[in-house]
Formats: sequence, structure tokens, C-alpha cells
Amino acid sequence: MARNVEIDEAEFARLSKLNNFAHGMLQNPEAAKLLERAAKLVDPNIRTPRLDQESAIQTPMQKLQDDMAAMRKQMEDERAAATQSQTLNALSAQREEGLRRLRQTGWLDESIKAVEQLMTDKGILDVEIAAAYYEKQHPPQAPMMPGSSGGWGFMEAVQDDSDADLKKLIETKGEQDSVVNHIAHKALTEFRQQSSGRR
Repeated sequence: MARNVEIDEAEFARLSKLNNFAHGMLQNPEAAKLLERAAKLVDPNIRTPRLDQESAIQTPMQKLQDDMAAMRKQMEDERAAATQSQTLNALSAQREEGLRRLRQTGWLDESIKAVEQLMTDKGILDVEIAAAYYEKQHPPQAPMMPGSSGGWGFMEAVQDDSDADLKKLIETKGEQDSVVNHIAHKALTEFRQQSSGRR
């Protein structure tokens, strides 16, 4: 049973104004949502028809959007991984082809390994660039010229005019036995003298 409560006119006017204001807000859809959000802040369990209905629609939509975003990201990641794999395969094939060319041009395995190590250490992707750098750091030795140290020195012996027997031997192309016998006898005599001197 309802009770009658006496209030003065000022309080009645204030409550009537507040009631009319809230009723007016509920008539406006956007204002009604704001009012319901404010009510949820005060009491999270309160029923809010507009927000509850909107949430019932938006929750599945949000899940669908999240799922689509996740699928899009997965596809982009897979595409990026495939591109990266193709790039790595191309670089690997280019490297193998470069090393094959080095072998074809006569590079030794030891030098090829040094070029590969240089590529790793310096981050060089191109075999030709690494090989050129290696050659610059390790220039090939100049070939030995006749008469240089370590050579046989045949030409110097030939050019020695004091050794008449050798000159005669060269002139006759070794076909005169007397010259050959003389040179052999001379060498044997020198050997015997050196041997007797060692005793």
C-alpha cells in the first residue's frame, strides 16, 4: 500500500524538474546511452536496455572483426615468410654459383674456404666481391724468373767464359767424347781432393 509523503512545493518542483530532465534524456538515443553508461558506473549490475542490446549486437561483430584481423595478420606473416624464404634461396643459389665459378677458374679449396669465411666475417653477399677483396689482401706471388734465387742457374753457367770446357760441350751438343771425359775427370779430381781434405 502506497504511503503519502508530504513535501513542500520547492522540493516537489525540484523533483519534477529532475524527472522531466531524465525523461527528456531518455527520449534522445545518444543521451539515453550516456545516461545508462553513467548508471553502469554507479551500479555495474543494473539493467540498461539500450547498452545491453547494443552489446548483444556488437560482441559477436567485434569477435568477427578480431578474427578477421588475426587472419589478415597471419596471411601477411606467411607472405612475408615466403618472400624471405625466396630471397634466402636466391642468395644461396647465387652464392653456390659464385663458388662454382671460382672452382672452374682454378681456385684451390683452401682459398675458396677463405673467401667463404671472409663473406661470413664481413657480411659480404656477393662471391665475386669477396674473391676480389681476398685477392687484394693476398696477391699471388710473382713467378720466378731464370737466374733469380732458387733457380738452377744454367744460363749463368753458360755465360761464364772462364769455363771453356762447358762452353765447348754446349757448342758440340755433348757429342765430343774428349770434352765429356775431360769434364768428368776434372769433377772426379775435385771430388777426391775435397774428400781427402775432410779426413
